[in-house]
Amino acid sequence: MNPASRLLMALLAALAGGWNSADAQVEARIRSEAPRRTAELPEFLRVYDVNGDGVLSEEERQVARDVRDERLDSLTSPWDSNGDGALSLEEIQIAHSELEARIEEKRSARFDEADRDGDGAISDEEFRSIPAISRLDPDKISAALEKLDRNGDGNVSKEEFLSALREARPRPNPRRKEVSSPRPVPTDSPR
Repeated sequence: MNPASRLLMALLAALAGGWNSADAQVEARIRSEAPRRTAELPEFLRVYDVNGDGVLSEEERQVARDVRDERLDSLTSPWDSNGDGALSLEEIQIAHSELEARIEEKRSARFDEADRDGDGAISDEEFRSIPAISRLDPDKISAALEKLDRNGDGNVSKEEFLSALREARPRPNPRRKEVSSPRPVPTDSPR
């Protein structure tokens, strides 16, 4: 099998297994039968060339696999409360709650950054000075500020800001088929 075919097969296997593209690249390079010189190794694999000989030995490849697997395991294992290697519906709901709380914390921090005077509200001037906002058309900025300022006091409170972001969250696709009993999400990656 030529190198292009091996890479394609590894990418297809990675997609089927739910890996991201970086994991597919790692696996494709790890499985490659041809020796890889440091000059040919992608930067993300050079770190695994521990002895610096320009070739990933079998041991170095195994370490790369182990690091990848540990990274994948760490994505779900914090919520696998019963340790069965799969996320139940209840564990998924707990994970979603915790992740939503993290998102809310980050949004609150962004609000605090924009609220330069610390009075608990973003004024018209503070709103217009946000770099991503300041590049917009002034009429669009005014319209956005008016929409965010629900109580009409000329400022955007933290609650108004957070509420608008919560409501702007994408909704589930109604065409997507709902599964009454979702398959458990495995926390172990294949080795």
